[in-house]
Amino acid sequence: MKYILLIPLFFFANNNSNEKSVKAHPIHLSVTTVEWSETEGFKISIRLFTDDFEKIINRNYNTQLFLGLENENSSAGVFIDKYIKSHLDLEFDQASFNLKNMILTSREHTEKNVTWLKYSLQKPFRPQLTSVKNSLMTDLYPDQKNLFMYKNHNINKNIIFTSSHKEEIF
Repeated sequence: MKYILLIPLFFFANNNSNEKSVKAHPIHLSVTTVEWSETEGFKISIRLFTDDFEKIINRNYNTQLFLGLENENSSAGVFIDKYIKSHLDLEFDQASFNLKNMILTSREHTEKNVTWLKYSLQKPFRPQLTSVKNSLMTDLYPDQKNLFMYKNHNINKNIIFTSSHKEEIF
């Protein structure tokens, strides 16, 4: 398992270049981490390649986002939220409680072609995760890999989702 966790570090690491142009990358990868604590509820962090994310938003919603640029689309948050909430879903305690109520608390777009999205979700009791659906970017790239890491007290789950494996039931 140690090797799987090194994958996101390698592909999201900063390079030494000061160029602002986006370079093609050989892998299509997202990383989602979900952590729960009694005091803060859920903290959800999603890392995507910015160029790929903008491409899927453009294709699905016919709009340009220009993330992190001066002319960024003023509705970028709406389109980001819409896409994420339609491609990532968690089910808890066999109930229909899902991430539709999560709130986008921050987003960052780096010069290194990475978009970081941070969400929060209040849940008043210690939930038992029962299923995950993650189809981020698989509608654009058949080779897309979505690393999903979940931590809730002593429970640690690491799953790799693909275009052919979009759901995991515990």
